[in-house]
Amino acid sequence: MAAVAQNCLELLQQKLLDSADNDDWGPINEVQRADMFVTRQWMRAVLWRAALRFGIVIPSMNPINIAKDFLSLVSELPKAALESHGPTLEFKTFEIATAVIDAIASDHSAQNDSSGPILHQLRDILSSCRGGNRTLLSLLTIRMDAIFNSGRMLEQESDSAAFEANIASTFQDTAELLTSQPNLTMPTYQFMEGQASQICWPPLDLGYLVRSPSPLTRMLLESMPRDITEQDEIQQIIETPT
Repeated sequence: MAAVAQNCLELLQQKLLDSADNDDWGPINEVQRADMFVTRQWMRAVLWRAALRFGIVIPSMNPINIAKDFLSLVSELPKAALESHGPTLEFKTFEIATAVIDAIASDHSAQNDSSGPILHQLRDILSSCRGGNRTLLSLLTIRMDAIFNSGRMLEQESDSAAFEANIASTFQDTAELLTSQPNLTMPTYQFMEGQASQICWPPLDLGYLVRSPSPLTRMLLESMPRDITEQDEIQQIIETPT
């Protein structure tokens, strides 16, 4: 089942990559184009998280590469088109940045000199969003500070200087956040690492995915090349009572 799950995730990832090479979307405006670009990279990060949940590591799903593609695409889009998505852009940017940090923290990503600059660029996008989500910005800044201080990633001096200039105001925002929400605490890197190692995820039930397919899963199943044996196995899963 693990091999089948990995094949499924790889196929979905490849479909997202293939769609990036297909610009024939018809008459769409810049706002729609921005939505497609941003959502595609966010979905790749979501797939990486899904794979990691079940202990599946797929090199093509490296969050650092996903973030690079995201930043490259964002640089091609008008700022107004991006800002039109408001909180959605903020949330997806935060998720991609968090995936990069998680990959470095869990040793599922090759150490890369570009990791620091990538995180800073993602943070800059988050901080420049109109209206700005102070909570997401504070959480990302604290996680970045934790991963830099952990020694798992080296930070370039130019990035470090800019980061130090911003972190004081961010911590002030965090203090205000903690004051307004006294039950909220900010985890340290060591705490997050310890918690992650104690998580017990439920076993992967591929049968459930087949019996109750989402549109994304249905697309996957219809695209998978199958021989007679594979067809029999899938049919047996579908017919198994829940």
